[in-house]
Amino acid sequence: MMLRILKGNPDVVISTNPIMWSLAYWIKAIFHKKYKVISWYHYSLEAKSLPKILLKSADTYLAISSGISHQIQKYGVHAEKVKTIFNPIFKNKIVVSRTEVGETPELIYVGRIMLDGQKNMRQIIDALANVKGKWHLSIYGDGDIEAVSNYIDSKGISDNISFMGFKKNMWSTLDKMDCLLLSSKYEGLPMVLNEAISVGIPVISTNCETGPEDIVNSENGILVKTNSTLDYQQAIQKVVDRKVDFQDSIKIKKSISKFYSENYFNVFMKSIGE
Repeated sequence: MMLRILKGNPDVVISTNPIMWSLAYWIKAIFHKKYKVISWYHYSLEAKSLPKILLKSADTYLAISSGISHQIQKYGVHAEKVKTIFNPIFKNKIVVSRTEVGETPELIYVGRIMLDGQKNMRQIIDALANVKGKWHLSIYGDGDIEAVSNYIDSKGISDNISFMGFKKNMWSTLDKMDCLLLSSKYEGLPMVLNEAISVGIPVISTNCETGPEDIVNSENGILVKTNSTLDYQQAIQKVVDRKVDFQDSIKIKKSISKFYSENYFNVFMKSIGE
């Protein structure tokens, strides 16, 4: 890559890898090149920190969430150098509606199956164990199914939960769904929230430091405190009891218009050109 940069004489070098953008930055200084080095880090700096010497070896910084943008600035990077561009999502023609009164409320989890760690499904399970009334959870994804299944059994709620495995284009297979659940301890920008909302499904998510607050609003879901089982339980209970107005799937889809890809290219080009 470095040889290609030296021979190719580019105008801009963009990298998501801290080592690579730092090398490009130092080579630029050593060989008096004029290209711009752009850092595009996709992780929370609280979860995956970087040495300051690496982070500050760039001319411009792209952040996929406002939380990451704030973190970069806390490391001493001037705010004018940081551009928040999120990640794009395509508009989806699929519209998933809610279950009706008298039907069992349907909940869904999509992602890596982890009892603890980043995805922290223990919080969802603990919350569900205390939810009153009928409900059903479908779990889509791969991972530590045995550990999660055993914990579900220990809580006595296995009859309410189905493991669906990993499925391509799973959103198109859904009929009615009342809410997607996410309990992450940290994220960059959790695209599964946008994917659910783009088909009209509201969400409940922990308000981890980067990502969810950019996506979740009063029109499409509920943010709860990270690691607060009580908050999570109360949020799910509102959905199960139908005490939140998330019936309008089209309104939910429109609530993330800033993320749709139709305007992304222009935003991206403007950010790297400034």
